Amino acid sequence: MNCRVFLAFLVALCLISPNCVTAKRILFYEVDTAKEYTIEVGYSQFKKELQSRGHDVASITQAGSLTKDKLESYDVLVIQDLKRQLTIEDISAILWFVMQKGSGLFINGGESSAANKLTIPFGTTMDNANLKDITNPIPDTIDGFSFIITQFPPEDEYRVLRQSVNKIGFYKGGGLFLSANSHCIATGDSDTFSDTGSFASGSKPCVASAALFGNGLVFVLSDPDLLSDKYMANYDNKLFGLNIMDWLSMNRQLPAAGNTTQEISVVIASLNLENQRLNAQVDQLSKEKSFLENSIYEISTQLTDATAKIADMEGARIGPLTKTNWVVIIFGFCILGAAFLLSKKREAKQPPEAGELGYELGEELGDLGDLGETPPPK
Repeated sequence: MNCRVFLAFLVALCLISPNCVTAKRILFYEVDTAKEYTIEVGYSQFKKELQSRGHDVASITQAGSLTKDKLESYDVLVIQDLKRQLTIEDISAILWFVMQKGSGLFINGGESSAANKLTIPFGTTMDNANLKDITNPIPDTIDGFSFIITQFPPEDEYRVLRQSVNKIGFYKGGGLFLSANSHCIATGDSDTFSDTGSFASGSKPCVASAALFGNGLVFVLSDPDLLSDKYMANYDNKLFGLNIMDWLSMNRQLPAAGNTTQEISVVIASLNLENQRLNAQVDQLSKEKSFLENSIYEISTQLTDATAKIADMEGARIGPLTKTNWVVIIFGFCILGAAFLLSKKREAKQPPEAGELGYELGEELGDLGDLGETPPPK
């Protein structure tokens, strides 16, 4: 069968298969890990995000607990800010977990002397010098060790790791040297360099890598602060972290029978994951559409009621005033007219004042004397 036809068949098959990402059991290795990188303290928000997506989250804090029997029941192993030297038994159990069990491994920062014993077999080496970028710093920082990452090299089979991610913060970490089948997922820009010269300006040092290894998947990030409670809400940090965990949680549909088969397997799982995310977005958009339609209906109903009330008010007007206004005004005029007439009637019925009455009687008496009455004796 033609390779392209076979690939198309597998892609079509994956699109009708069940979702590739289901609830997983995630184990954080925290032996001798600083508190700011444990899921109960500095990574508590990341833990809550994973749990909200249905994942079970646990941690190992006691040395000597990393064995095949312990790892058997988990799907993803996260090794946080590794500083202790892993034993041969620890490394052997991790290699089995990835290669043979087909699980996901996330190596999240750490000291190069300790972490490289684990990362090198997967094609990635951590530099021991911190990267600097003084031209693209995170606001309110001046040392150049904290800067913004905007470079994400295109890799089709790894695109789900960068889906909807435009920029992430980088809070002091080293560059990564890649070999074998390890692929760079995020890099500094042309102005990023290491203060020891390991990475010269213009080299665009890698800070995050992904690899297929046996039946499993491996992701390496050189900066554990990126997903801490302090910085996870910045830029697209949280989304980047959740993309990493989704990618590591993908079910492997095909055995690792060679690089081509591995790549096809990852492409299929990635397409399933993208299909799942698109379906979730469609569901969310449908809910938002329904909410908006209900809101529009309610607003339309209120607008219709308001229009009807305005029409009623307009129909009740005589000139610039409503009928009620005119009734109140006429009634007021009637009261004023009645008060005026009442005051006039009161003035007409009022008797003359005392002074005026005495004057008139005196004149009348004088007239009587003129008629011949005898004046009183002197």
